[in-house]
Amino acid sequence: MTAAGPFRPVELDQQRWVPTVSLPAHEVPTPAPCEQIPSSLARFPGQKDFLCTLAAQRWCRRLEPWKDGDTDGQLQALAQRLGTESYRWRLLDLWQACLATHENIGQFVGTVIRDLDDRHSAKLGSNLPGRVVGLSALAYTYFHRPLIVTEWSLEDVRDLMRSLEDGGLAVPSNVFLIEVVGNWLLPLAAARLGADRFSEWFHLPLGWYYGRARRFVIRLGLHKPVNFGEQQGLLEWMETLCRTSECNSCPVTGAVSGL
Repeated sequence: MTAAGPFRPVELDQQRWVPTVSLPAHEVPTPAPCEQIPSSLARFPGQKDFLCTLAAQRWCRRLEPWKDGDTDGQLQALAQRLGTESYRWRLLDLWQACLATHENIGQFVGTVIRDLDDRHSAKLGSNLPGRVVGLSALAYTYFHRPLIVTEWSLEDVRDLMRSLEDGGLAVPSNVFLIEVVGNWLLPLAAARLGADRFSEWFHLPLGWYYGRARRFVIRLGLHKPVNFGEQQGLLEWMETLCRTSECNSCPVTGAVSGL
């Protein structure tokens, strides 16, 4: 039998005719056991512990980039939280040019915003200025008082944003601040000071409920994550274990199949 062929009769021994059909040119993957019978995941009582273990694995990997980075490298990582590549490098250039010349955080942030407005006024999204304000304020504080930032919590960042808002500046949403604290500030603090900030990181409020995590939860019949750490555990699960080739390493497969 050929892998593919025209849908027309083929002569066989000059007397009989057999039909042919087109077959897929690539191998169709077999669904993992947990996807074949997702309702069985209700019998997986260790979901919360499993997510915590995966979150701890993700936390350890998050610490590595911060252990030996210099100030410029860490400011660059903070600029990446903006997520918009067209402004990321401009923002970093502005920080490096202005951080050492401003002694007042309000003046520094105002300079950054005005420069971006002058150059990109037609392209700035409605929520981008607030994000730039928040990231610039953290960059300024880290540059001038790095030890202060490494001791901060989410509430300290919120307090800083409130002071900027009182000064008339737009600030990012609380959801965005949670992501910045979880992805930048707490890993940086733990790596630089050797402090254990995992529990604080794990129990951050749930910010964005990522679409891919939501679809994963629905498809497998899991419980919705209740905090930042559980969602991080879900993302780790999806990225490291949720492949058919890794099924033997996943305890959920055993729970589903009864092994």
